[in-house]
Amino acid sequence: MPNTVATWEGGRTYVFQGTILEDATAGTHISSLTVVPGAGNEFHVLSARFVAGAGAANLTTVIVDDGTNILQRWSNAISLASGQEMNWPWPGATNTQAAASEQRGIPAGMPISGTMRFYMQTSTATVSLTHTFAVTLRVWGDSPTFTLNDTVGSPTLTTNTSGFF
Repeated sequence: MPNTVATWEGGRTYVFQGTILEDATAGTHISSLTVVPGAGNEFHVLSARFVAGAGAANLTTVIVDDGTNILQRWSNAISLASGQEMNWPWPGATNTQAAASEQRGIPAGMPISGTMRFYMQTSTATVSLTHTFAVTLRVWGDSPTFTLNDTVGSPTLTTNTSGFF
């Protein structure tokens, strides 16, 4: 199926929400969600949400990259307190909880395709915390690949919602 304006308008909405459950392992944890469209596929991010775990200084970053190079940075190491969240509700919106110098919106019309990645991460130097990641996408083609990860210990990775709506 060729990617044309006519078929893009017929794209489908995909919703993903996942949780990385704490396992009480000490160390600097980097918890993340990586979303990749895959060859021949494309998506636009309609909204994204991150809920910080029960600990201070959850340094949260959201980027789009080509697997090597950062193409866009939507937030850069914004420190979130326990239970605080960041939301990107629609193209052009800004996150009202972040410092004014760090506010970012979802770029209107930014296609993420092929091996490009939408990447959300948080880093914390305390014991592992429970973090929640969510995205709503407009997808052209097949389902994207969603990967939850934590760099320390043996966390429980749970997909709460994943599918076309």
